[in-house]
Amino acid sequence: ISSVVFSPDSQRIISGDFEGVLRVWDAESGTLIWTQTEHEGKVTSIAYSSTGHWIASGSEDDTVRLWNAISGDMMHAFDAEDSGIRCVAFSPSGSWIASCGEDGTVRLWNPNNFDAGAILDDVQYGTVNNIAFSPDNAHIASAGDDSIVRIWNINTGAVVHVLQGHINPVRCLAYSPSGKYIASASDDCTLKIWNVGSGELESTLNHDQGVSLVYYSSDGAYILTGTKDYKAHGWIYAHDCQDTAITSTTAVSKGGQHVASSLGGKAVQLWDTESGELGPNLYGHTGPVDSVSFSPSGDFIATASSDGTVRIWDTAKGDCLEELEGHTGIVTCVVFSPNGKQIATSGFDQTLRWWDLSIPDSELSSKESGGTLLQESEEGSLVTFQAPQTDEQTDKLGAPLHGTSGVLDGIFVHDDSGLFHTPVYSPDGKEISVISGQHGVLRFDTQSKIARPALVGHSNTVTCIAYSPPGDRIVTSSDDWTARIWDPQTGNELLRLEGHRGCVTSVAFSPFRYQLATSSADGTVRVWDVPVNATHQQIVDQELTGHIGPVLCVAYSPDGKFLASGGKDRTMRLWNPFNGDCLAEVRDFAVGVKTIQWSKSARGGLVLVTGCKENPLRVWELVQLVDAKGRGDGEYQIRRYWGVGTETLAVSDTHLGQEHGLSEAEYKLLEQRGAAVASGA
Repeated sequence: ISSVVFSPDSQRIISGDFEGVLRVWDAESGTLIWTQTEHEGKVTSIAYSSTGHWIASGSEDDTVRLWNAISGDMMHAFDAEDSGIRCVAFSPSGSWIASCGEDGTVRLWNPNNFDAGAILDDVQYGTVNNIAFSPDNAHIASAGDDSIVRIWNINTGAVVHVLQGHINPVRCLAYSPSGKYIASASDDCTLKIWNVGSGELESTLNHDQGVSLVYYSSDGAYILTGTKDYKAHGWIYAHDCQDTAITSTTAVSKGGQHVASSLGGKAVQLWDTESGELGPNLYGHTGPVDSVSFSPSGDFIATASSDGTVRIWDTAKGDCLEELEGHTGIVTCVVFSPNGKQIATSGFDQTLRWWDLSIPDSELSSKESGGTLLQESEEGSLVTFQAPQTDEQTDKLGAPLHGTSGVLDGIFVHDDSGLFHTPVYSPDGKEISVISGQHGVLRFDTQSKIARPALVGHSNTVTCIAYSPPGDRIVTSSDDWTARIWDPQTGNELLRLEGHRGCVTSVAFSPFRYQLATSSADGTVRVWDVPVNATHQQIVDQELTGHIGPVLCVAYSPDGKFLASGGKDRTMRLWNPFNGDCLAEVRDFAVGVKTIQWSKSARGGLVLVTGCKENPLRVWELVQLVDAKGRGDGEYQIRRYWGVGTETLAVSDTHLGQEHGLSEAEYKLLEQRGAAVASGA
């Protein structure tokens, strides 16, 4: 046997042998279901489509063959022209088959119309051993004998990242479920974990033998590797889980009273920001919680989980009020509408869903909204269907709806090009925008569910969406090194903000004026003054420098007077967005700062909540330093109010004041290491 693969539902096994024979077996009984002998050489690789309907096989006979997985009928044979095929793979959406081989190329094939797609060729020498599609269908990674991992943009055929670090051939690749990391297995006895966004090496896992296989668990918490001595190794590696948890599952209530975080687990923990005391834990999900959202009133919390469900909770009691079912895969994001009457969810089933919520007497009931059902056709247009009805007693969707583009299982928006990421409501709640694999940003009217003009123009993945406070402008950031401002009415690009020398990682509008800030992998923050109807010549921007390495996030304070940024250099910086001065720097982090959220404290001050991969959740208080007469001279300090899971504290140029949770010995130790005692402490 030269290759063997399970079907997606684990009900069947397909094997290929050195004689070119394919056999499909019943996994439970071992019964042979069908056999095919069309290949004229060794079967080197087999892949199932995500639906389980198709099988692709690659062979030393230089063909890629497409099969009906049920009947075993051959649908087409693609000629790979003496490429010596080593690996075949389906894209998650089923839109592409990819193959790689001894000629150093990656070839794309369309299983729907049998056309040959692009040939990706940037390898200097040697065989391409393995390929892997990203979960959002936007990229494909390849690796081979030249020890280099390359990430390609499928649409343009351009190389996005060249990942160098291995010293021997790379045998296998695997994307994490979130698509944010890729693992590469090599003959150099290492498994390397790379950050897909920045192209930087995150971790190296050493083995005693060359590593030939790597797989991620469905939740990203575990990695399985296989070595040349025929041993399997299991690694508890919650990198992907933690990253998803921190970037998506830390939320602050609007009034700033509560913070919620899943900390990468199946439960959500609540804290009171004033006391730092732990509130009720929210138990019920059977998989990791990937997203948390507070209702505008702060009375309710919505959580989205890898178990495919969304749950609504009572903030005060911690009771689960409702479980919303409908997604057929991991739910990656949930967000409340500004009026608290709807939530939007997105997930790995490539759908965006709206849910109507009613909250009479604090008892929550729900049902999926009625309205128009949308699906993108292969030509890129929108096909409209009548929405499915729900059973009022069970809140379950009725019969699946059939249309000319296929069967739709109660899905409100289905994007065949890839996953949806990070739904964002407009300030008035009448519109929702969502990042969509190959289409930039898709937008929908939240009442009629009718699509609004999409925001199309970025040449690479969109990383962030933000609305201006009045809702009359939308800004997006992208891996194409630009941010762009759009007209929500027409979907037209109004301005292109250029100047960064790397991926633009996040973008934020100032609350009270036409100013916005961007952060970038080039290590800078830029502040842009963009008046209404401004031309390119009227844009005023200033570059804020100080971070060493990529800046991962940027956020304005609620009053617009301050700008905070978090970097991979393990620092948070506070800026004056008007003159660009750095007002404070915090170095109390073990790893990069991934998220920053502002809120007002109960005392009327400003607090910041930061999240990162380790010591994940911390609350900080912004304090203006004053003299003995109570006068401030414009100097500010960010004091850590409390943190979760924090065992160490590193300080630099820190003033000690009303810190909580420090023993007398710890307080003295900080003084010895250079911390100064603030007036009145």
